[in-house]
Amino acid sequence: MNALAAILMNSRVRALPCGDGVAPFLGLWRPGLLASSAILVDEGQGAEMKRAVAVLDDHLRRAAPGIADPGLLGFDFHLSADGPRLIEVNTNPGGLLLVLAHQRACAGLWPHAPVHDMAPDQVEMAVAKAFAGAAAKVAIVDDAPADQFLYPEFLLYRQLFARLGLGGDVIDARHWQGGFDGVYNRLTDFALSDPSHAALAHDRAGGRVVLVPDVSAHAAYADKRHLVTLSRQPACAAWVPPTRMGDEDWQSTWAERRHLFFKPTLGYGGKGAYRGDKISRATWEGLDPTRMVVQQLVPPPVVDSGFKVDIRAYAVRGQVLAFGARLYRGQMTNFRSDGGGLASVFCHHAG
Repeated sequence: MNALAAILMNSRVRALPCGDGVAPFLGLWRPGLLASSAILVDEGQGAEMKRAVAVLDDHLRRAAPGIADPGLLGFDFHLSADGPRLIEVNTNPGGLLLVLAHQRACAGLWPHAPVHDMAPDQVEMAVAKAFAGAAAKVAIVDDAPADQFLYPEFLLYRQLFARLGLGGDVIDARHWQGGFDGVYNRLTDFALSDPSHAALAHDRAGGRVVLVPDVSAHAAYADKRHLVTLSRQPACAAWVPPTRMGDEDWQSTWAERRHLFFKPTLGYGGKGAYRGDKISRATWEGLDPTRMVVQQLVPPPVVDSGFKVDIRAYAVRGQVLAFGARLYRGQMTNFRSDGGGLASVFCHHAG
């Protein structure tokens, strides 16, 4: 298949069919996990996202002095005619090692380089250092990890930590028994408030284990209320769509809904979020404005195959290690689209 024969739908994003390049390998395959295409972006858009991440990360950190380093952050963008626009920030962004696996599987198919500067091995070393810190033995922790859709990535992290002599056991947080001084924390119980996580919370409070990201990270970096602040910062506003709290003139949002996106302040993974042009009156009336932010809608670009595309920048302390994409159909990002899923991102050099 001639990858360069993909139809250019706009000047921002392009699909590069992988053919049989992405196939069941390393035990990673699950339907909808890895996309059958990679994504090609313009060189200028890649550079602009790197600049945006550096500035946005700096503002978030200065607003949260004394908060433990979150390790890896994910900055999710939609690429628009006016440049990249930040959709949200994630404190435990999944998919990085799977994106690197996708990149390796697609290597050599096209005369394009990945949009990030670091080789996959370098990225892996950097992210392992970010999660391990000073720990001598690290566990990957989640609830029922083998049942998680991204469990294949847990196995990749286990291999990476083991290769570095850092352990890397995958452990169910509900059955925590200690024995590790570091945790790569994949839980969505961000505050460790669930009673089933009491043992892990006890060891963390006693200084026997360090969690990355720590319990304070989600509130400091991923709370959607930060989007309101960032959108009003002169240095950041060029990359962050206008965003306001829901209780700032909530009644007007129904009339404006087709141009808005409604997001819960403490939400994650798209849960409880609604595109305004899809929301029903009953659902809108059932939302609590004090717990929502309202963001100007920036539609994701659509490639020739019909997939919508989100771009994620994986960053450590403001430096982008790698870019990944998610290809999907439907209202929200998902892993249910045949041929969609996580994808590597390559760069088109102008001229």
